[in-house]
Amino acid sequence: MLKTIERKTTAKSEILLITPEIAKAWLDKNKDNRAIKKRFIDRFASDMKSGNWSLTYDPVRFDENANLIDGQHRLMACVQSERAFESLVVYNLGKHCRNIIDTGAPRTARDVLAMQGMANTSHIATALRILLSEAKGQSTGSIGVSHSELLAALDRHPSLPLWVPSAPRSYPRGLSLGAIGYISYAGA
Repeated sequence: MLKTIERKTTAKSEILLITPEIAKAWLDKNKDNRAIKKRFIDRFASDMKSGNWSLTYDPVRFDENANLIDGQHRLMACVQSERAFESLVVYNLGKHCRNIIDTGAPRTARDVLAMQGMANTSHIATALRILLSEAKGQSTGSIGVSHSELLAALDRHPSLPLWVPSAPRSYPRGLSLGAIGYISYAGA
């Protein structure tokens, strides 16, 4: 039997189309939030520009004093990309909420590939990152790849996983299995 917990709350929510102008105004209410991580803004902006951003119901959140407590990276990506996005927005949350938001384990590229039914996901994710960095003319370490970009690359290169070894054999030292898979795929 499912029990529900009744709480008195004045929190409200709605789904809105957030334009770059709205995002700029809301970012003015961004007080005492966590440090900005530019790589996430770039990743999100890339997805927004390419049309790969979609409504996930992960809300932009405000506390009872109308301060932004969650969503700053998405809002900054909206401004950077100059593209509107649809989002759930929650208002009037207690200040304590900001201390527990985003404390779960984030999904990794490996997790996303595993949810597609794949095995050897860590090495395949590496091979896909190398493929995308080569396409962008950037070093692998400097490229930020969103899950949408990774899955789109997999759709364009469905045979790449077949080239990624799952266990080391007698490969050159210093090369990851993902790198070996990418080199084999690119050379084929």
